[in-house]
Amino acid sequence: MKSSLLWEVNANRSLSTRCPIYSLCFKIDHSQLIVACANDLLFIDPKNGEIVEKRRPHQAPIYCVRCSPDGIFFASSSADGAVVISRSINNDGFIRYGAPCATKNLCWCPNKQMLVSCSSKEFHVWHPDDNRAARFKVEENIVSCSFSPSGKTFLLSFENGDVFIYDPFNLPNVLQSYHFTFPLTSVSYTYFDDTEYIITTDLERHVSLFKASDKTLVGKNSLTFEALSTIFIDGFFLISGISGRICLMTAGLSYLGEIESGGDFIWDTSINSNGELAIARRDGVVELRSIEFGLAFARSGSIVAYRTNANQIRIRNIVDQSQQDLTFLKIVHSIQMNSTKILIHFKDALFVYDSKTYEKISEIPGDFDNCEFALTETAIVYSKNKELKFIDTCGKTISFFTFRREITTISNSSEGVIVGCVDGTISFIVNDKAHLLVSHNCAVEMIERKEHQIALIDRESHLTIYNSFDSSVLRSIEYSKSFSFNDKVSDLFASSDGNTIYIFYKDCEPIKHYVEGILLAFVRNLLIVSNRGAIEIIPTLLPYEELINRNMWDDVGRLAIELGANDAQSETILNECIKRKSFEFAPLLIDKEDKSRSFLFAEILPNSPDSIIDETTVSDPQKLEENGDSQKALDAYASKGDWESVLRLAATNSNLVRQMADFAFPKKYSAQVAKLLLEFGFGDSAIRVLSNSKDFKNPAKAHVFLGQWIDAISLTRLSPSVSPVVYPKMAQLLFESNLWFESLVCLFVVNDSDIRAEALRTIQKCVISFDQHKFINLMSAFNDPERYWSLLDLSYVYLLINRLKKVSIFLPINVEDATEIFYMCHFICARYKMTPMKGVDFGDILILLLFSASILGLKRWVAYALREIMQLDLDEHRRRIAQLSALISKEADHNKDIDIKCPKCGNVVFSSGRMPLLVCGICGMKIAFSAYSGKPLPLIHISYKGKSNPVILIQKEPLGNEKTPELTSEFVSDEFLEKTPPEMFVIQRLKKTAGVEDQLWLNPTLCEVHVCNICGTMMNSVDYEKSVMVLDHCPICHGNEAEADDNQILAALRSFEAESPILF
Repeated sequence: MKSSLLWEVNANRSLSTRCPIYSLCFKIDHSQLIVACANDLLFIDPKNGEIVEKRRPHQAPIYCVRCSPDGIFFASSSADGAVVISRSINNDGFIRYGAPCATKNLCWCPNKQMLVSCSSKEFHVWHPDDNRAARFKVEENIVSCSFSPSGKTFLLSFENGDVFIYDPFNLPNVLQSYHFTFPLTSVSYTYFDDTEYIITTDLERHVSLFKASDKTLVGKNSLTFEALSTIFIDGFFLISGISGRICLMTAGLSYLGEIESGGDFIWDTSINSNGELAIARRDGVVELRSIEFGLAFARSGSIVAYRTNANQIRIRNIVDQSQQDLTFLKIVHSIQMNSTKILIHFKDALFVYDSKTYEKISEIPGDFDNCEFALTETAIVYSKNKELKFIDTCGKTISFFTFRREITTISNSSEGVIVGCVDGTISFIVNDKAHLLVSHNCAVEMIERKEHQIALIDRESHLTIYNSFDSSVLRSIEYSKSFSFNDKVSDLFASSDGNTIYIFYKDCEPIKHYVEGILLAFVRNLLIVSNRGAIEIIPTLLPYEELINRNMWDDVGRLAIELGANDAQSETILNECIKRKSFEFAPLLIDKEDKSRSFLFAEILPNSPDSIIDETTVSDPQKLEENGDSQKALDAYASKGDWESVLRLAATNSNLVRQMADFAFPKKYSAQVAKLLLEFGFGDSAIRVLSNSKDFKNPAKAHVFLGQWIDAISLTRLSPSVSPVVYPKMAQLLFESNLWFESLVCLFVVNDSDIRAEALRTIQKCVISFDQHKFINLMSAFNDPERYWSLLDLSYVYLLINRLKKVSIFLPINVEDATEIFYMCHFICARYKMTPMKGVDFGDILILLLFSASILGLKRWVAYALREIMQLDLDEHRRRIAQLSALISKEADHNKDIDIKCPKCGNVVFSSGRMPLLVCGICGMKIAFSAYSGKPLPLIHISYKGKSNPVILIQKEPLGNEKTPELTSEFVSDEFLEKTPPEMFVIQRLKKTAGVEDQLWLNPTLCEVHVCNICGTMMNSVDYEKSVMVLDHCPICHGNEAEADDNQILAALRSFEAESPILF
């Protein structure tokens, strides 16, 4: 077993203090890893460890996060008792309830939408149909909770060692109870072998397994640490806790091994369908690790043996499909087999089985870690470092060899053993003597012998086939990851580069199979391939057509007879025999039971005139299809060139689509073939088909559809004409993938505003959150430069609404919070009066404005909000809030901290108008607002109508003795810009290619203002720290110039940066 670190992320990098990661979980579709860090939920891309989104649904540290089994919701709970249920599609919270103290445990029902949340001495049960969660009290502190796999019961464990089992529809009655002497650290249900079990871990470092039905103890073992988390997957338990190690055990709790993490304390773990393990560490780091048991495979004739799980192997006859499984209590390291025996290699033992009866012959104990094995008819051979040993089935040493350099691989041959060393030497051991065969120029990784041929793959992935007699090179292949000789025909072999398998026979052109994975064996006319742990058996194509065209009938016969041609291949060969009047070996391909056909080929056709032979037809594909032989029918349609029928038939079955991928379609069918391949998930084959056509549009569409962004971008460089096809669609898909800034850049690669506008209309149809509304308005702003600043204000609005939706007026709100809420509501109301906005409930904004204004004693704004609210159709809930706010405002004193003055006329901004305005109600000056809070900035808007570049004028340093001129008008002169110090100006400026007019502001108080270089967003220093410093990007455009070089998509688009309106 081996564990590799795929990536690790320090979730605390934006925080001043280090916070532990208490919980994490994968979304059901494994598109994101949700991580609880302090008050935030981080949404991480499992492919690269990139934090794609950050949300703050809680006001206290988050203790638990769990996804519902149907993938629709996820829930999070925190130290203040709050539970937030969010939708997985957009990560937006929509239900919130709480307990009086910390809620540390959550569990979802596996087959219903039901959530159980546990705090110290109470638990809540939530259903989507309920207005609020049902609350139940208990007497002892709850430690953990878990639903049964059937969903009919759930359990709670308590600090005193009790475990109660409940029926969720008959609460609070206890169905069943357990009592443990030692306090339990974790308890959970699990299910295997058609039985429900309960697994427990306790403070005494024991792990125990019970039958849920009758409490029978079926397994127990000891741990080296206190466990906090247990996962069951694919027949194994992964147990973690107060240690940096993760213990791996079988379903029967037999110890298998441990995985070392990079920390010393693990709070939680989660695993996805690819076997990748996410680890939540106390030091604030998240790890993703692969758990790899390696490839274990062996073959003897048509019998193969391979590992199906860490401690299980399957022995299978690939001809008659019979199979036998063997299960062990240890991790299987490797397998070897010959015609009589099977050798199972464990770290500390070797098991020898009879390959016919599958009965154990012997067991040999010893240290066999990091050993290579081979199995001859008379001995077990293994190597370690420089030593090679031959032992019998009882473990007694027969012979012993020491090599000059370390042995890297060994392989059994019919007469002896082939040994490859790190120095490239290849030796043959036979009759207790070593013979040097070849000196290769690189370390040998894999070796195989077939008669006089020795094939090896070296450390640089070069495949070389040597003649073992004279060490001459018979064939050399530049890149190969796996290789196999055919078991029947000596001149036939296969090589794979990981994506394509090549079939070689003599000097024929290699035949390609577009199959991903590791080639394990070439048995008869079948390829055995391992693809991501799964074993696939694939019929191979052979060069019959080329051999027939070259009149090499002996080779045709040899391949067809020795490898056993399938029915379709036999039909093809027989038809060619008829056409070419070659009947010598045709009878050998015909089933002996088919007497009439044998007589036809043996007697009638060789002695018949040409007219009779010409009338003999090939099999009718329609009849084959009617008879249910779809594979033959597909081949027959292809041989006749009936491509429409090929496409029609292939669309009915994924196996037929895979078979179709190897056909040589005319180019006019490329688009249809690729569409079908994409629908069935054969993306690489689809792109290969499309790449053969001269039209680049369809390959580009395929790359975009598959999310292969870099390949799509590269294709647009080869053929710029496909850009209008690629980039709008790519922008849409990136937007849907939450790669918003990349989406913005892609959209503006296309230099046509109408195409961009159409793409924006398409994107708008999938907008479901305020965050998305914010960004789509920014994209529209860049596409309409004349209205850019007005549309940017709309983006501000949606940013503020997204922040406000997290506010609950049922929680205590202090004056500082009320001030921030008032700023946001005031700005939203002012902009709403100018342009009504999609998806915004103005009534909710008015309620928050009323509530915050009443706390701050702003009676003018309380009256305004009440007046506006009364014009709405109020429900009872809102009416009560309005009445409560009116009462609060009578008792509250006016808070003068809210009285921000207009920097131009000196009047209080919030007292200058009877309704929310974006300008001063007295002097009419346009007011600048901070994007993240809506708070007015002390800036004076100025305009320049001169012919010079105002930025150049501003950047001129005035002479030391010059007096700073006074501002007398909104319109300023060249002299004013030149003589006023540069630090007194704030410039909202975009790239020149954006075509957006600069906005100029005078900063008389020299307050700190931050302006985004990409989108022009302005923020005060407090907002900048809360947003950009925490998020690591601008809250409006999501751009970060510092990290742009590390972004693969942006790096690929760099050549378009000069003409793009976006700075990236």
